[in-house]
Amino acid sequence: MNVIETKFQPIIDVLNNTTLGYESTIKGRNGDTAQNLFSQAADHNFVLDLDRHAIELSFRDGQSLLQDNEYLFVNLHPKTLEKGLEQLSKFPTENVIWEITEQTSITSTIRRQIEILCSMGFQFALDDYGTRNSNLDMLLHDWLDPKFIKLDKEFTASLEFPRTSSIITSLVSLCEDTGIGLIVEGVESEKQLLQLRELGVRYMQGFHLGYPRPAKEVRLRN
Repeated sequence: MNVIETKFQPIIDVLNNTTLGYESTIKGRNGDTAQNLFSQAADHNFVLDLDRHAIELSFRDGQSLLQDNEYLFVNLHPKTLEKGLEQLSKFPTENVIWEITEQTSITSTIRRQIEILCSMGFQFALDDYGTRNSNLDMLLHDWLDPKFIKLDKEFTASLEFPRTSSIITSLVSLCEDTGIGLIVEGVESEKQLLQLRELGVRYMQGFHLGYPRPAKEVRLRN
């Protein structure tokens, strides 16, 4: 399966002007997005194979990017989380953050798999936070205990609205109280960066801070 390639986007600690880590994403060599690739895979019943290959490439290409205390954020498809525990257990736990989307349906099987992975030392980030009508319930369960929450880019895009600023300020406070790192996605301008920093946001991700790039290009830029 040589039709995909990995790219890595930095997540920046704007308080210390350092790199928190890199999110690994995949793209088709013909330009297909990850969403399109998984949609095609679902049509042909090879989602597990595609996600397994994407994860393997993420580790192969991404581990060499990490410096001390930096994280590799790897997206985890629900089907892999449900059925691919044996494969996931083979990867190193150090500095790895599995990203699961907030829209993932948490079945009893997936919950148990998360518990097992956490007991092995793996950590999780809750991606696309804020895209569901009810989402605080995801933070109520000890079995999840995310290391990070990634706030959806729609919040960044609507920073001009006072209500958005109030929501982000409240979430900053909640995350500080619970020991969860808050990462705000979709930062595409210096104005947004400054607004978010004023609201107390420490970790940010977006085109203004760095585009997804192949590992070799990231190494050259570093």
